[in-house]
Amino acid sequence: MTGLLADHNVEGHVDRLINVLIAAGYDEIWCSLGLTVESCRSLGLPETIDDRSIWTLCQERGLSLITANRNNDGESSLEAAIRNGGPADLPVYTLGDADRIMNDSGYALAAGISLLEYFLDCESNPESVLGCGRLFLPKNPV
Repeated sequence: MTGLLADHNVEGHVDRLINVLIAAGYDEIWCSLGLTVESCRSLGLPETIDDRSIWTLCQERGLSLITANRNNDGESSLEAAIRNGGPADLPVYTLGDADRIMNDSGYALAAGISLLEYFLDCESNPESVLGCGRLFLPKNPV
C-alpha cells in the first residue's frame, strides 16, 4: 500500500484529518508511514469518473480510496466493485459523517486516529484489512 486517494468530494476532509493528527502530536507516526496522499485532480482524473474505474485504479496503484460515499447503482458502482473484489484488495475508507469531520475537531481526530490504526494494522498484519471491503472512519462513532 503506497497511499490514499481522496475522492473528489472529500479532498478538504482528508487535509483536515491529516492537519488534526499533526496538531495533536501524531506527526511522527503519520510521517513514519510514508504514505502519499493523492487527489483525483493530482492524478488527472475527471470528476465524472465512475466508481468501478476509480476503485480499479486504486487497486492497481496501491492506493486506498477515502470517500464520503459512492452509490450502489448497478455494476459500475463502488459497492459492486467491492463485492466482486478479492482477498488482497485494499479497503475503501468511508467517512462516517463528512460534515462533522469539518466542524468537530474531536470527531476529526477520532477519524484520523482510526485511519492511523488501520494503516498500522495493515503494516503488521495485512490480512486484518486487506479484502475487508469498506472500513468506516472513525471506527467507533463518538
